[in-house]
Amino acid sequence: MMLSSQEVRWFFKGGIGQHQTLRNRVEGSDPFHRDASVARPQWKGRIDDQPDVYLLVPGQGDMGIKWREGQLQIKGLQSPLGTQLFSGRREGRVERWIKWSYEGEPIRQAFAYWFREPAGVGPLVVEVFKTRCLRKARIDPQSGGACQAL
Repeated sequence: MMLSSQEVRWFFKGGIGQHQTLRNRVEGSDPFHRDASVARPQWKGRIDDQPDVYLLVPGQGDMGIKWREGQLQIKGLQSPLGTQLFSGRREGRVERWIKWSYEGEPIRQAFAYWFREPAGVGPLVVEVFKTRCLRKARIDPQSGGACQAL
């Protein structure tokens, strides 16, 4: 399955409990006109608090290859779209990404071992523990750019 998205991503070290001001800002902000279809953002960790395991692509920041919850996921940067000002004060780089996800027994047999090998045996890997906060929206050009939650 392929998914194309436009994203703004911010990364911080440590758990969300170490960034209470950020948490309050994200949970309390209202970038969309209130409507029953617009959900508040939700913080999500991984199933069973397991890390995402990434294959390292040396010197490249435009490609991510990871094993996540039984799926091989490949995500590539299609194009940077520039910096945008959010809520009049916060800047973020907007980027267009494409992600392919593959799962099933043939995929597991072909690729899962890459992400479990001891150091020095297979490709270089790194484990990343993260909590994500997603707010998905669609910008509707037919209505003058109004946002809709998904």
